[in-house]
Amino acid sequence: MNGGIQVDLITPNGGVVKDRHSYGLDNTGFTFQEQDSDSWDKSTTDESDPEDNMIRNQLNPVKDVLLVMGENDQRFGFSFIGGTDEGLRPTVDEMLPGSPADRADLEVGDEIIEVNGNTLESATHAEVITHIQQCVKSRTICLRVKRKSM
Repeated sequence: MNGGIQVDLITPNGGVVKDRHSYGLDNTGFTFQEQDSDSWDKSTTDESDPEDNMIRNQLNPVKDVLLVMGENDQRFGFSFIGGTDEGLRPTVDEMLPGSPADRADLEVGDEIIEVNGNTLESATHAEVITHIQQCVKSRTICLRVKRKSM
C-alpha cells in the first residue's frame, strides 16, 4: 500500500491499541486493512509507555484547577464519585451553581488525579474526602484533573 498511515485507537478506558487498522491509498483508491485478532491482542499497550501517555494526555488533557472560597462560601461546591473501594477513579459528578467549583474551571466529568499535590491513585472514597476537607481551613484547594475529551 503506497502512502498509507497507521492509526492507533484509544480504548474507552484510555488504553491505546497500536496499529489496529491501516488506512491508505493504493492504485484502486482508499483501502482498509485490519490486523488479525492475535496481533491486536498483543498490540494493546500498558499505561507506562511514554508515547501512549502523550497520546492519552492530548485526548484527555491534565490541568490544575484552583478553587478559592469567598468570604460567604462554606464549601467548595462540588461532589464526586469514586475511589479504589468503589472501583472508579474519583470523578466530579455535581457542582453547586455559583460555588467556588462553578466559578473555577472545574467541570462535571473531570477525573480528580491529585488534591494539593497528593495523588489519589490508591485512595478510597473516604480518603479523598479527607484530602478535600483538609483544604477547607485554608479556603483554597488545587485539584489536578484529567478533562474528558469532547
